[in-house]
Amino acid sequence: MKRARNSVRISSLILALSAHALLTLPQAQEAPRYRIRGLETLASNGGGEAFSVNESGIAVGDTLGQLFPCGPGSVCQTPRPFVQRGDTIYDIGADDPSVPGFTYAINNRNLVVGFQLDHSLNSQAYVWGVGMAIPLPTPGVGSIAFDINDRAQIVGLTHTADGLNLPTLDLTGAFDYTLHYSTEFSLTSNRLGPVSDGDVLSSTGRLVRSNAALTPHLNITPVVPDVGLDALGRTPATNTLLFSAEIDVFSRSLGTIQHGDLLSVHGFIAQTNQQLTAAFQPQTPVPDVGLDAIHADLATGEIWFSLEDPLFSQALGILLQPGDLLSSAGYVVRTNAELLAHFTITNPDLQDYGLDAVTKLPDGTLLFSTDESFFDPRIGAVGHGDVLSESGQVVVGNLELVWPFEPLEDLGDFGLDALQVVPRGPLPGVTRMP
Repeated sequence: MKRARNSVRISSLILALSAHALLTLPQAQEAPRYRIRGLETLASNGGGEAFSVNESGIAVGDTLGQLFPCGPGSVCQTPRPFVQRGDTIYDIGADDPSVPGFTYAINNRNLVVGFQLDHSLNSQAYVWGVGMAIPLPTPGVGSIAFDINDRAQIVGLTHTADGLNLPTLDLTGAFDYTLHYSTEFSLTSNRLGPVSDGDVLSSTGRLVRSNAALTPHLNITPVVPDVGLDALGRTPATNTLLFSAEIDVFSRSLGTIQHGDLLSVHGFIAQTNQQLTAAFQPQTPVPDVGLDAIHADLATGEIWFSLEDPLFSQALGILLQPGDLLSSAGYVVRTNAELLAHFTITNPDLQDYGLDAVTKLPDGTLLFSTDESFFDPRIGAVGHGDVLSESGQVVVGNLELVWPFEPLEDLGDFGLDALQVVPRGPLPGVTRMP
Protein backbone atom coordinates (compact mmCIF):
# COMPACT_ATOMS: atom_id res chain seq x y z
CA MET A 1 0.00 0.00 0.00
CA LYS A 2 1.29 3.47 -0.85
CA ARG A 3 1.49 6.03 1.91
CA ALA A 4 -1.25 8.63 1.74
CA ARG A 5 1.01 11.46 2.86
CA ASN A 6 4.28 12.81 1.59
CA SER A 7 7.10 12.10 3.98
CA VAL A 8 10.83 12.34 4.21
CA ARG A 9 12.68 9.11 5.00
CA ILE A 10 15.64 9.46 7.29
CA SER A 11 18.08 6.58 7.49
CA SER A 12 19.14 6.66 11.10
CA LEU A 13 17.12 9.24 13.03
CA ILE A 14 13.97 11.30 12.99
CA LEU A 15 14.35 15.07 13.01
CA ALA A 16 12.14 17.25 15.15
CA LEU A 17 12.23 20.95 14.28
CA SER A 18 11.45 23.48 16.99
CA ALA A 19 10.61 26.59 14.99
CA HIS A 20 9.06 28.90 17.56
CA ALA A 21 11.82 31.43 16.97
CA LEU A 22 10.78 31.72 13.32
CA LEU A 23 7.54 33.40 14.32
CA THR A 24 9.17 36.62 15.50
CA LEU A 25 12.11 37.99 13.54
CA PRO A 26 13.33 41.38 14.84
CA GLN A 27 14.97 42.27 11.53
CA ALA A 28 14.43 40.90 8.07
CA GLN A 29 18.13 40.30 7.56
CA GLU A 30 18.57 38.34 10.81
CA ALA A 31 19.05 34.65 10.21
CA PRO A 32 16.27 32.47 11.68
CA ARG A 33 17.16 30.65 14.87
CA TYR A 34 16.10 27.08 15.39
CA ARG A 35 17.09 23.85 17.04
CA ILE A 36 17.12 20.36 15.54
CA ARG A 37 16.93 17.33 17.81
CA GLY A 38 17.15 13.71 16.79
CA LEU A 39 14.31 11.53 18.08
CA GLU A 40 14.81 7.94 19.14
CA THR A 41 14.16 4.90 16.97
CA LEU A 42 13.00 1.47 18.13
CA ALA A 43 15.98 -0.32 16.58
CA SER A 44 19.59 0.83 16.27
CA ASN A 45 19.53 0.17 12.52
CA GLY A 46 16.03 1.56 11.98
CA GLY A 47 14.95 4.72 10.20
CA GLY A 48 11.59 6.36 10.51
CA GLU A 49 9.45 9.46 10.24
CA ALA A 50 7.52 11.75 12.56
CA PHE A 51 4.18 13.20 11.49
CA SER A 52 2.65 15.06 14.42
CA VAL A 53 3.41 16.67 17.77
CA ASN A 54 1.01 18.09 20.35
CA GLU A 55 1.36 21.01 22.73
CA SER A 56 2.93 18.75 25.37
CA GLY A 57 5.77 17.95 22.98
CA ILE A 58 4.69 14.32 22.46
CA ALA A 59 5.58 13.18 18.95
CA VAL A 60 4.14 10.32 16.89
CA GLY A 61 5.12 8.56 13.71
CA ASP A 62 6.59 5.24 12.62
CA THR A 63 10.02 3.65 12.77
CA LEU A 64 11.45 0.27 11.90
CA GLY A 65 10.94 -2.10 14.82
CA GLN A 66 13.13 -4.70 16.43
CA LEU A 67 14.39 -7.64 14.37
CA PHE A 68 12.27 -10.79 14.62
CA PRO A 69 12.66 -14.29 13.17
CA CYS A 70 10.65 -14.71 9.97
CA GLY A 71 11.92 -17.96 8.53
CA PRO A 72 14.76 -20.47 8.77
CA GLY A 73 17.88 -18.42 9.41
CA SER A 74 16.12 -15.15 8.52
CA VAL A 75 15.18 -12.01 10.46
CA CYS A 76 12.85 -9.21 9.42
CA GLN A 77 11.76 -5.71 10.40
CA THR A 78 8.46 -3.91 9.89
CA PRO A 79 7.40 -0.28 10.44
CA ARG A 80 5.97 0.16 13.92
CA PRO A 81 3.82 3.00 15.30
CA PHE A 82 5.55 4.98 18.02
CA VAL A 83 4.93 7.66 20.61
CA GLN A 84 7.91 9.62 21.93
CA ARG A 85 7.65 11.37 25.30
CA GLY A 86 10.75 13.21 26.35
CA ASP A 87 13.68 10.94 25.62
CA THR A 88 11.65 7.73 25.71
CA ILE A 89 10.11 6.05 22.68
CA TYR A 90 7.19 3.60 23.02
CA ASP A 91 6.11 0.98 20.51
CA ILE A 92 2.29 1.13 20.64
CA GLY A 93 1.70 -1.45 17.93
CA ALA A 94 0.34 -4.98 18.10
CA ASP A 95 2.07 -7.59 20.27
CA ASP A 96 3.03 -9.44 17.08
CA PRO A 97 6.20 -7.65 15.85
CA SER A 98 5.43 -8.62 12.26
CA VAL A 99 2.29 -6.42 12.17
CA PRO A 100 3.13 -3.05 10.53
CA GLY A 101 1.60 0.09 11.98
CA PHE A 102 1.66 3.83 11.37
CA THR A 103 0.57 6.82 13.45
CA TYR A 104 -0.38 10.09 11.78
CA ALA A 105 -1.68 12.48 14.44
CA ILE A 106 -1.94 13.17 18.17
CA ASN A 107 -4.27 15.65 19.85
CA ASN A 108 -3.78 17.61 23.06
CA ARG A 109 -5.57 14.91 25.06
CA ASN A 110 -2.85 12.43 24.01
CA LEU A 111 -5.15 10.42 21.72
CA VAL A 112 -3.30 9.04 18.70
CA VAL A 113 -4.70 7.91 15.34
CA GLY A 114 -3.28 5.92 12.44
CA PHE A 115 -3.64 2.40 11.11
CA GLN A 116 -2.24 -1.12 11.21
CA LEU A 117 -2.01 -3.76 8.48
CA ASP A 118 -3.16 -7.34 8.89
CA HIS A 119 -1.34 -10.30 7.35
CA SER A 120 -3.34 -9.82 4.13
CA LEU A 121 -2.12 -6.19 4.01
CA ASN A 122 -5.60 -4.79 4.66
CA SER A 123 -5.49 -1.55 6.61
CA GLN A 124 -7.46 -0.95 9.82
CA ALA A 125 -7.85 2.51 11.34
CA TYR A 126 -6.89 2.66 15.01
CA VAL A 127 -7.08 5.09 17.89
CA TRP A 128 -4.56 4.72 20.73
CA GLY A 129 -4.54 6.27 24.17
CA VAL A 130 -3.46 5.50 27.71
CA GLY A 131 -4.74 2.01 28.36
CA MET A 132 -6.38 1.43 24.99
CA ALA A 133 -5.77 0.46 21.38
CA ILE A 134 -9.09 0.31 19.58
CA PRO A 135 -9.84 -0.43 15.92
CA LEU A 136 -12.36 2.01 14.45
CA PRO A 137 -15.27 0.18 12.81
CA THR A 138 -15.87 1.60 9.33
CA PRO A 139 -17.68 0.30 6.23
CA GLY A 140 -15.58 -1.19 3.46
CA VAL A 141 -12.58 -3.48 3.33
CA GLY A 142 -9.98 -1.20 4.90
CA SER A 143 -9.57 2.15 6.63
CA ILE A 144 -6.98 4.76 7.63
CA ALA A 145 -7.29 7.52 10.25
CA PHE A 146 -5.33 10.66 9.38
CA ASP A 147 -6.16 13.27 12.01
CA ILE A 148 -7.94 13.85 15.32
CA ASN A 149 -8.94 17.07 17.06
CA ASP A 150 -9.34 17.82 20.76
CA ARG A 151 -13.03 16.81 20.63
CA ALA A 152 -11.91 13.34 19.51
CA GLN A 153 -13.33 13.81 16.01
CA ILE A 154 -11.40 11.71 13.51
CA VAL A 155 -11.00 12.10 9.75
CA GLY A 156 -9.67 9.46 7.38
CA LEU A 157 -10.64 7.25 4.50
CA THR A 158 -12.33 3.92 3.83
CA HIS A 159 -11.39 1.53 1.03
CA THR A 160 -14.44 0.13 -0.75
CA ALA A 161 -14.68 -3.33 -2.29
CA ASP A 162 -14.58 -1.84 -5.79
CA GLY A 163 -11.30 -0.02 -5.14
CA LEU A 164 -12.54 3.47 -4.28
CA ASN A 165 -11.26 5.57 -1.40
CA LEU A 166 -14.04 7.42 0.44
CA PRO A 167 -13.35 10.23 2.94
CA THR A 168 -14.83 9.49 6.36
CA LEU A 169 -15.52 11.38 9.57
CA ASP A 170 -16.00 9.70 12.93
CA LEU A 171 -17.74 11.86 15.55
CA THR A 172 -18.74 9.43 18.27
CA GLY A 173 -15.80 9.70 20.62
CA ALA A 174 -17.28 6.66 22.39
CA PHE A 175 -13.82 5.14 22.92
CA ASP A 176 -12.55 8.20 24.72
CA TYR A 177 -11.76 7.76 28.43
CA THR A 178 -9.15 8.48 31.06
CA LEU A 179 -7.86 6.41 33.96
CA HIS A 180 -8.07 7.61 37.55
CA TYR A 181 -5.72 5.82 39.92
CA SER A 182 -3.49 5.94 42.97
CA THR A 183 0.06 4.71 43.37
CA GLU A 184 1.54 2.46 46.03
CA PHE A 185 4.48 4.79 46.62
CA SER A 186 4.40 8.57 46.86
CA LEU A 187 6.27 10.60 44.26
CA THR A 188 7.58 14.09 43.68
CA SER A 189 6.20 15.64 40.52
CA ASN A 190 8.42 18.05 38.63
CA ARG A 191 5.26 20.06 37.89
CA LEU A 192 3.13 19.70 41.03
CA GLY A 193 5.55 18.92 43.85
CA PRO A 194 4.80 16.13 46.37
CA VAL A 195 2.11 13.65 45.30
CA SER A 196 0.81 11.27 47.96
CA ASP A 197 0.06 7.59 47.46
CA GLY A 198 -3.38 8.52 48.81
CA ASP A 199 -4.14 11.10 46.10
CA VAL A 200 -6.43 10.40 43.13
CA LEU A 201 -4.48 10.95 39.91
CA SER A 202 -5.50 11.10 36.26
CA SER A 203 -3.71 9.49 33.33
CA THR A 204 -3.70 12.97 31.75
CA GLY A 205 -1.31 14.20 34.47
CA ARG A 206 -3.92 15.95 36.62
CA LEU A 207 -4.40 15.74 40.38
CA VAL A 208 -8.08 14.78 40.59
CA ARG A 209 -8.41 14.87 44.39
CA SER A 210 -5.88 15.09 47.15
CA ASN A 211 -6.24 12.58 49.96
CA ALA A 212 -7.34 15.39 52.27
CA ALA A 213 -10.15 16.26 49.82
CA LEU A 214 -11.48 12.68 50.08
CA THR A 215 -11.94 12.67 53.85
CA PRO A 216 -13.10 16.10 55.23
CA HIS A 217 -16.69 14.90 55.90
CA LEU A 218 -15.55 11.81 57.82
CA ASN A 219 -14.64 13.92 60.89
CA ILE A 220 -11.50 11.90 61.60
CA THR A 221 -9.87 12.47 64.99
CA PRO A 222 -7.10 12.92 65.75
CA VAL A 223 -6.42 14.53 62.40
CA VAL A 224 -4.45 12.18 60.14
CA PRO A 225 -2.52 13.86 57.34
CA ASP A 226 -3.11 10.97 54.93
CA VAL A 227 -5.19 7.79 55.28
CA GLY A 228 -3.93 6.31 52.01
CA LEU A 229 -6.08 5.03 49.16
CA ASP A 230 -6.50 1.29 48.61
CA ALA A 231 -9.56 1.17 46.35
CA LEU A 232 -11.57 3.57 44.19
CA GLY A 233 -14.96 3.43 42.48
CA ARG A 234 -18.35 5.10 42.04
CA THR A 235 -21.86 4.08 43.07
CA PRO A 236 -23.90 2.65 40.18
CA ALA A 237 -26.98 4.74 40.97
CA THR A 238 -25.65 8.18 41.95
CA ASN A 239 -22.07 8.17 40.61
CA THR A 240 -20.78 9.05 44.08
CA LEU A 241 -17.06 8.54 44.63
CA LEU A 242 -16.26 5.56 46.85
CA PHE A 243 -12.92 4.61 48.36
CA SER A 244 -11.18 2.69 51.11
CA ALA A 245 -8.36 3.75 53.40
CA GLU A 246 -5.13 1.93 54.18
CA ILE A 247 -5.38 2.36 57.96
CA ASP A 248 -8.04 2.16 60.67
CA VAL A 249 -9.16 5.59 61.93
CA PHE A 250 -11.68 6.99 64.40
CA SER A 251 -14.49 9.31 63.37
CA ARG A 252 -16.33 11.63 65.76
CA SER A 253 -19.56 10.96 63.88
CA LEU A 254 -19.14 7.34 62.77
CA GLY A 255 -16.92 5.71 65.38
CA THR A 256 -14.23 3.28 64.24
CA ILE A 257 -13.63 3.15 60.50
CA GLN A 258 -11.91 -0.06 59.39
CA HIS A 259 -9.36 -0.09 56.60
CA GLY A 260 -11.58 -2.61 54.82
CA ASP A 261 -14.73 -0.44 54.92
CA LEU A 262 -16.09 1.15 51.76
CA LEU A 263 -16.38 4.90 52.33
CA SER A 264 -18.20 7.74 50.59
CA VAL A 265 -16.74 11.18 49.98
CA HIS A 266 -20.00 12.52 51.47
CA GLY A 267 -18.87 11.32 54.89
CA PHE A 268 -20.52 7.96 55.57
CA ILE A 269 -19.67 4.27 55.43
CA ALA A 270 -21.26 2.91 52.25
CA GLN A 271 -20.68 -0.68 53.41
CA THR A 272 -18.60 -2.10 56.21
CA ASN A 273 -16.15 -4.83 55.34
CA GLN A 274 -18.40 -7.35 57.06
CA GLN A 275 -21.41 -6.20 55.00
CA LEU A 276 -19.41 -6.62 51.77
CA THR A 277 -18.56 -10.23 52.61
CA ALA A 278 -21.85 -11.19 54.30
CA ALA A 279 -23.29 -13.02 51.26
CA PHE A 280 -20.34 -15.44 51.39
CA GLN A 281 -21.33 -16.44 54.94
CA PRO A 282 -17.87 -16.30 56.53
CA GLN A 283 -17.30 -17.99 59.86
CA THR A 284 -18.00 -15.86 62.92
CA PRO A 285 -16.64 -13.71 64.36
CA VAL A 286 -16.22 -12.07 60.97
CA PRO A 287 -12.89 -10.24 60.75
CA ASP A 288 -11.94 -7.20 58.70
CA VAL A 289 -10.14 -8.87 55.80
CA GLY A 290 -9.26 -5.60 54.09
CA LEU A 291 -10.30 -4.16 50.76
CA ASP A 292 -7.72 -4.12 47.98
CA ALA A 293 -9.80 -3.33 44.88
CA ILE A 294 -13.38 -2.32 44.10
CA HIS A 295 -15.51 -1.85 41.03
CA ALA A 296 -19.10 -0.63 41.32
CA ASP A 297 -20.66 -2.44 38.38
CA LEU A 298 -23.23 -0.39 36.52
CA ALA A 299 -24.71 -3.41 34.73
CA THR A 300 -25.48 -5.46 37.84
CA GLY A 301 -25.61 -2.83 40.59
CA GLU A 302 -23.19 -5.00 42.57
CA ILE A 303 -19.91 -4.08 44.23
CA TRP A 304 -17.04 -6.18 42.91
CA PHE A 305 -14.04 -6.29 45.21
CA SER A 306 -10.94 -8.14 46.34
CA LEU A 307 -9.63 -8.87 49.83
CA GLU A 308 -6.26 -8.41 51.47
CA ASP A 309 -6.49 -11.68 53.43
CA PRO A 310 -7.96 -15.12 52.60
CA LEU A 311 -11.50 -15.80 53.81
CA PHE A 312 -13.40 -19.10 54.00
CA SER A 313 -16.89 -18.96 52.49
CA GLN A 314 -19.36 -21.33 54.14
CA ALA A 315 -21.87 -20.58 51.38
CA LEU A 316 -19.51 -21.70 48.60
CA GLY A 317 -17.38 -24.13 50.61
CA ILE A 318 -14.13 -22.61 49.30
CA LEU A 319 -11.31 -20.44 50.55
CA LEU A 320 -11.53 -17.02 48.89
CA GLN A 321 -8.08 -15.79 47.89
CA PRO A 322 -6.82 -12.18 47.84
CA GLY A 323 -6.44 -12.36 44.06
CA ASP A 324 -10.07 -13.38 43.41
CA LEU A 325 -12.59 -10.81 42.20
CA LEU A 326 -15.71 -11.18 44.35
CA SER A 327 -19.24 -9.83 44.14
CA SER A 328 -21.24 -8.40 47.02
CA ALA A 329 -24.01 -10.74 45.79
CA GLY A 330 -21.94 -13.69 47.04
CA TYR A 331 -20.24 -15.22 44.00
CA VAL A 332 -16.75 -15.20 42.48
CA VAL A 333 -16.70 -12.95 39.40
CA ARG A 334 -13.23 -14.16 38.35
CA THR A 335 -10.70 -16.28 40.17
CA ASN A 336 -7.14 -14.98 40.10
CA ALA A 337 -6.26 -17.79 37.70
CA GLU A 338 -9.09 -16.75 35.35
CA LEU A 339 -7.95 -13.12 35.35
CA LEU A 340 -4.43 -14.23 34.36
CA ALA A 341 -5.46 -17.10 32.06
CA HIS A 342 -4.24 -15.37 28.89
CA PHE A 343 -0.79 -14.64 30.36
CA THR A 344 1.99 -17.21 30.34
CA ILE A 345 3.56 -16.91 33.79
CA THR A 346 6.92 -18.45 34.62
CA ASN A 347 6.74 -17.95 38.41
CA PRO A 348 5.40 -21.41 39.32
CA ASP A 349 5.93 -21.01 43.05
CA LEU A 350 3.09 -18.50 43.40
CA GLN A 351 -0.51 -19.71 43.31
CA ASP A 352 -2.10 -16.29 43.78
CA TYR A 353 -0.72 -13.00 42.45
CA GLY A 354 -3.16 -10.77 44.30
CA LEU A 355 -5.54 -8.16 42.92
CA ASP A 356 -4.56 -4.63 43.82
CA ALA A 357 -6.89 -2.69 41.51
CA VAL A 358 -9.71 -3.45 39.08
CA THR A 359 -12.00 -1.55 36.70
CA LYS A 360 -14.02 -2.24 33.57
CA LEU A 361 -13.81 -0.74 30.09
CA PRO A 362 -16.98 0.37 28.30
CA ASP A 363 -16.81 -2.81 26.18
CA GLY A 364 -16.86 -4.98 29.33
CA THR A 365 -13.16 -5.92 29.41
CA LEU A 366 -11.64 -5.95 32.89
CA LEU A 367 -8.46 -4.00 33.60
CA PHE A 368 -6.52 -4.78 36.76
CA SER A 369 -3.17 -4.87 38.53
CA THR A 370 -1.60 -7.60 40.63
CA ASP A 371 0.19 -7.53 43.98
CA GLU A 372 3.09 -9.53 42.60
CA SER A 373 5.24 -9.00 39.51
CA PHE A 374 5.79 -11.87 37.09
CA PHE A 375 7.50 -12.76 33.83
CA ASP A 376 5.69 -13.65 30.63
CA PRO A 377 8.03 -14.88 27.85
CA ARG A 378 5.73 -13.32 25.25
CA ILE A 379 5.64 -9.89 26.89
CA GLY A 380 8.65 -9.82 29.21
CA ALA A 381 8.65 -8.52 32.77
CA VAL A 382 5.19 -7.51 34.04
CA GLY A 383 5.28 -5.17 37.02
CA HIS A 384 2.88 -5.05 39.95
CA GLY A 385 2.04 -1.48 38.97
CA ASP A 386 1.25 -2.19 35.30
CA VAL A 387 -2.33 -1.96 34.07
CA LEU A 388 -3.26 -5.37 32.67
CA SER A 389 -6.16 -6.60 30.57
CA GLU A 390 -7.89 -9.93 31.10
CA SER A 391 -7.22 -10.49 27.38
CA GLY A 392 -3.55 -11.03 28.31
CA GLN A 393 -2.02 -7.64 27.51
CA VAL A 394 -0.18 -4.91 29.36
CA VAL A 395 -2.33 -1.98 28.31
CA VAL A 396 -0.11 0.62 29.97
CA GLY A 397 3.12 0.21 31.91
CA ASN A 398 3.45 1.82 35.32
CA LEU A 399 6.15 4.28 34.30
CA GLU A 400 4.16 5.27 31.23
CA LEU A 401 1.10 5.80 33.43
CA VAL A 402 2.89 8.19 35.81
CA TRP A 403 5.00 9.81 33.10
CA PRO A 404 2.76 12.93 32.76
CA PHE A 405 3.61 13.80 36.39
CA GLU A 406 7.35 13.81 35.58
CA PRO A 407 8.38 12.07 38.83
CA LEU A 408 11.82 12.99 40.12
CA GLU A 409 12.35 9.63 41.84
CA ASP A 410 14.24 6.95 39.95
CA LEU A 411 11.87 4.05 40.63
CA GLY A 412 11.17 1.19 38.26
CA ASP A 413 7.57 0.84 39.47
CA PHE A 414 5.47 3.16 41.65
CA GLY A 415 2.82 0.50 42.15
CA LEU A 416 -0.93 0.76 41.56
CA ASP A 417 -3.38 0.70 44.48
CA ALA A 418 -6.62 1.92 42.88
CA LEU A 419 -7.92 2.15 39.32
CA GLN A 420 -11.04 3.50 37.64
CA VAL A 421 -12.06 4.02 34.01
CA VAL A 422 -13.71 7.41 33.53
CA PRO A 423 -15.41 7.65 30.11
CA ARG A 424 -15.68 11.09 28.63
CA GLY A 425 -18.69 9.90 26.64
CA PRO A 426 -19.88 10.56 23.12
CA LEU A 427 -20.73 14.04 21.90
CA PRO A 428 -24.45 14.73 22.44
CA GLY A 429 -26.71 14.27 19.44
CA VAL A 430 -23.94 12.98 17.18
CA THR A 431 -23.89 9.67 15.35
CA ARG A 432 -21.30 7.93 13.23
CA MET A 433 -21.22 9.14 9.64
CA PRO A 434 -21.94 6.41 7.03
